[in-house]
Amino acid sequence: GSTPRRVKVYLLQGEDWLDNGTGYCVGEIDNGAPYFLVRNELDSEDVILKSFLEGSIQYQRQQETLIVWTDLSGKDLALSFKETEGCADLCEFIIKVQQESLSPNISLYYVIPNITEGDDITELITGPITYPEVPSNTNLESILEIINQGSNSQFTRTSISKYILDNDYFHKLVDSFNAAENDRNLINLYTLSEIIKTLILYNESSLIEEFLSTEENILALAGILEYDPEYPNFKACHRDSLDNKSFKTVIPVEDLNIFKKDFHLNFLKDVVLARFLDDQTFNLISTLIYMNQVEIINYLKDPLILEQLFNIYEDYEMIKKRDGVRMLHQYVLIAKSLQSYQKSEFFSLLVKSGLFRMTSFALNDSDTSIRVLGTELIVIIIEQDTSIVNSIDNDETIDNSEPPNNHRMEPTENEEETKSLKLKLSDDMTLISILTRLLVEDKNPGLKIQAFEALRILLDSNIASNSSPDIEIDQLKNELRSHSSNGNSGDDFHDINTNNYFKAFYSQVAPELYKRLIILASTEDFTSSNPVVAAITGDELLYHHLCDLISFCTKEHDVSISRPFF
Repeated sequence: GSTPRRVKVYLLQGEDWLDNGTGYCVGEIDNGAPYFLVRNELDSEDVILKSFLEGSIQYQRQQETLIVWTDLSGKDLALSFKETEGCADLCEFIIKVQQESLSPNISLYYVIPNITEGDDITELITGPITYPEVPSNTNLESILEIINQGSNSQFTRTSISKYILDNDYFHKLVDSFNAAENDRNLINLYTLSEIIKTLILYNESSLIEEFLSTEENILALAGILEYDPEYPNFKACHRDSLDNKSFKTVIPVEDLNIFKKDFHLNFLKDVVLARFLDDQTFNLISTLIYMNQVEIINYLKDPLILEQLFNIYEDYEMIKKRDGVRMLHQYVLIAKSLQSYQKSEFFSLLVKSGLFRMTSFALNDSDTSIRVLGTELIVIIIEQDTSIVNSIDNDETIDNSEPPNNHRMEPTENEEETKSLKLKLSDDMTLISILTRLLVEDKNPGLKIQAFEALRILLDSNIASNSSPDIEIDQLKNELRSHSSNGNSGDDFHDINTNNYFKAFYSQVAPELYKRLIILASTEDFTSSNPVVAAITGDELLYHHLCDLISFCTKEHDVSISRPFF
């Protein structure tokens, strides 16, 4: 406010604003007393206005260039600035005076025209704040009133949130909750629930992060929100759902807290807070969940952790194996949203560490939901081929499904042996055969679609050429196709003959994949009474996918390989 700003001074008389002159305005402080001073633009000795910022004067900023107020004598005054910057400068002076306690009881409001609804929006920029008292069993209603009033402006929300954090106020509310629950004081329990809901809807990230910072805080928050005044005859059981009985561990881990936090935060978002979260608070909590899940994914990159996870598919009980599929599927979905290099690194580590042991179990499980998850895992992984391959270096990759002594094929000078090794890897149809069985035999339409999509990717003619020139994509494909792939450096894959791969498909898999169409082609009875024809109407989705695959294969594959079959 020290730079003179050109303004017109207006005084309200009756219903008319009278022009009191034009001059230059500054904000000054004399012996601790702040004031506006406007000097005539033609005569600097002529003071048009000297108005002290005092008492409980409310200043309003209107239309970007107006400051309007009523002084302590009852005069209605206005300063109309030539430039927006001048108005903003004097508003900053008001804020400084109030927040530095030179005149702590003055306030500044920003009046924003609401074009759509007609009524102006008034936002408090600075002013005196009424803070909540230390909670007791007699003042919770007044605390709720103060918290509600504080929600009307960003300034009060931020100020009250800071006060709550600085004074450990949340734990004081928790103490009041424990006392009210022990005394079965329902009025106080409902009031505390409303206080917490309102504070959450402040949308202050620091405040919500404090509420969710520890397991103790989360359980306390969930407990308070079990009591809802809208449902006085009903009490939720959030704390029972959040206790350790509801938390499953698939493998023993040292840092269990990040996994618990993931479970707790998702339960809060989806259950405890679901009814009253607005979009902004929902997004804030979702961000906290995402950041914690990224931390989990980084933790899961530990080779020892992955070895523990995939080893449960050797001889552990069925429930543990299914929980392992559910857990990894959850975090693979999350990893899809990571940056490309993070996603590639994580997926590559999964493949190297023995992912196929898990997917092989999942695809052969009797539980349809597990087969669906296993197929989704495969689709997600193979959809990311290029980025995954680009993240694999020329070191040897080991599939931990084999004993350590047998995992490696020693280098040999015999070119025929080397080619034989490549041919074996390229010809393995394990994965494609499993996906074919799922497409043809499974009754779940969603799983059929996933199996179809996975087959299209694995039967793409560019399967060995859509990665970097130094590292062939078959390196990844063979990790997925074989229970026991032998480690080979990227250079060993430079000249894989994909013709052998597709020949293996047409000789080993295609007869089973297209078996129903082959039978249909040889029939002469096309009436509905023929069971072969009736099967089409019973599984139209399958025949649609088979026709799509025929079209895809004849278009993508070399004629010399595909034509003899078709």
